[in-house]
Amino acid sequence: MVTCGSRSGRLNAPTMNAVFPEKEGPVYSCAALRRASIGLVLLLIAGASSLAYSAEKKKLEVTRTVTGKVLDDADNGISGAAVELTDLTANKKVSIYTAPDGVYKFGNLDPAHDYQVRAIFKGSSSETRKASRLDDRHQIVLNLRIPLKN
Repeated sequence: MVTCGSRSGRLNAPTMNAVFPEKEGPVYSCAALRRASIGLVLLLIAGASSLAYSAEKKKLEVTRTVTGKVLDDADNGISGAAVELTDLTANKKVSIYTAPDGVYKFGNLDPAHDYQVRAIFKGSSSETRKASRLDDRHQIVLNLRIPLKN
């Protein structure tokens, strides 16, 4: 049993030794016990905060990527085609240009949103393709075909 006070009979706080004097145990100063208690409480708070931060960080790390290739009628990649992504949930649009091999990639997308993509090149456009929030894949591949005018 740990007590707060002294063995002289004068106790600074109620303890088990006051009720059961035959039980012996270490005697610590009340200030030391208070410091230890405060330290334990702070340690528990820090641990709980760390767990909450880890859970929030994990939740934020889950993102979606929409990627694909813009192709012509002969399955060649189209370099420099504009690819437009529309976030249907937030009603926002963003556009990028394809790489030399016709590849495009939109990353860090919210998996709880619906998206649509289409490609435009020299006045022609592809059909619009959609990525649904119901699709649980983290990477969605949507290839887009643009029929080029000769």
